[in-house]
Amino acid sequence: MGTSKTNLWTRSLTKPAWELRRRLVHIALIALTTALVGCATQTLKQGHDLSAAGVAYADAIVALIDATPDPVIESDSVQLLRDRQNLPSEDHKKKLTEYDDKLLAELTQMGELKRNTLLVKAYFTQLQALADSTAATDSGAALKDLGGAINSAN
Repeated sequence: MGTSKTNLWTRSLTKPAWELRRRLVHIALIALTTALVGCATQTLKQGHDLSAAGVAYADAIVALIDATPDPVIESDSVQLLRDRQNLPSEDHKKKLTEYDDKLLAELTQMGELKRNTLLVKAYFTQLQALADSTAATDSGAALKDLGGAINSAN
């Protein structure tokens, strides 16, 4: 005794009912594809905007860091001259060494901040390249072609 299992999608449908079901499936596929492409486009635009803002921010920080050492050194020198007038001559070398050590620490910290900011800029540049990629558009077109191929096959 053989029993045959029937699929819900294929069991004894009349031709008009089968045709209606096939068209509904195709409409659903096309609607889903359109929705996915639309959402992907909006998300990519937001990603592009975010990455452009990140790159601009990093450029501004790097410019600020590049402009900062001269005023810091100038301020340090003015303070050293002021202190020199108020210190006995035997303490000059000790004070000069202290100021140099502090200045070197500040400049080193600025260099580290600049390196980290350039890494952040590289991240946002890569994010921008990803957002500008045509992969989403190409995949959306491929899905539409697939929907068309399924439609014409039936």
